[in-house]
Amino acid sequence: MGRAKSVGVLGFRDLLMFNKALLAKQCWRLIQYPHSLISQILKAKYFPNSSLLDSESGKRPSFIWRSFMAAKNLLSHGLSLPCDAKVADLIDVSVKGWNCALIDNSFPAYLEVESVIHALWNCPGAQDVWGCDPILFQKCPSIFSDMAELVSYLFTRLNDDLMSLTVVVFHRIWLRRNKMIFEEQFYSPMKVFIEASQFFEDFKMYNLRESFLKVPNVEGSNICKSWKLPNAGFVKVNWDAYLNPKSGLVGLGCVIRNENDYVIGAKCCACRATVDPLCAEAMAALFALEFCYEMDFVNIESEGDSLQVIKGLCNPDFSFDRIGHFMDAIKQKASCFSVCKWRHCYREANEVPHILARKASSICLSHVWVEDLPYFISSTSFRDLLASRL
Repeated sequence: MGRAKSVGVLGFRDLLMFNKALLAKQCWRLIQYPHSLISQILKAKYFPNSSLLDSESGKRPSFIWRSFMAAKNLLSHGLSLPCDAKVADLIDVSVKGWNCALIDNSFPAYLEVESVIHALWNCPGAQDVWGCDPILFQKCPSIFSDMAELVSYLFTRLNDDLMSLTVVVFHRIWLRRNKMIFEEQFYSPMKVFIEASQFFEDFKMYNLRESFLKVPNVEGSNICKSWKLPNAGFVKVNWDAYLNPKSGLVGLGCVIRNENDYVIGAKCCACRATVDPLCAEAMAALFALEFCYEMDFVNIESEGDSLQVIKGLCNPDFSFDRIGHFMDAIKQKASCFSVCKWRHCYREANEVPHILARKASSICLSHVWVEDLPYFISSTSFRDLLASRL
């Protein structure tokens, strides 16, 4: 309803003020038609000895009467002129122009300069965005006097990652406000919060990538641009996840190959879960280890294209608060193998599990292939074989 009329919708700028205007119109009808049935009923109950403009809420008022009282002040401001006033009454004949003083008194401006704290936090529209993550901001006061007070409060409550995410959400709320005011484009609160979360994850991934490549002694720092054969005596399992926005499913896929590029097994499944891309990648890593454990392998090389997950598994001091339970489960499962090596690769070297995960999420597919591959990834697997021989 907040989008522009030019695209076929209602174009409401402020639903709260629009609702008050409609209620004020109904109050005006009560004044204009005092002998109507509803006017006489309300007068008898709420203002028998006064006018509607002088009335009060009273004891145990009905919902409709409370709504009228909320709009009464708006109506009062609009009644500064006589009911039979005309446009000509607003003209100053002596100067042959508008009577600006009378106009200002008769039609007061309600638009005030919006403060930063109101735009980013106190405003109901901003609160809708923050409400998309009730766990993160539960028990937070809804009103702050200024940004300094708010930021000081958040610094005492949030860790560095969550504080950084908060700053990104601030920026997205500001962009949403400007889009609404200047371009008449409305974005839902959930869309704003998801875009902010995704931007923050991309930002973290870029920073991790830069720091990760500068660490020479961490296993997995040699990033594969094309698929490579595992070392002798090992099998390599590649894994990936895909979040399908249409079906709402999370697809997981993995494929196990040996040092001769022989496909030992492949597996995919789809599940319905509300997770972000990082959580989905961690789920895929655990999914691949469980498949290797079912196949009774002891020496494995686990390879994926999620730099954050690989970094966290290679570095014991690295942690993610949001996926800590996944990381603990992955490390526990990895301890079941004699040797488990973690390697990071580019998407180009991880196409087979990516296609499996995407297919699973699109048609809700769950299947296991032993010493075989489905037809829709055979050509991709053959390209990996050629690349490994170069």
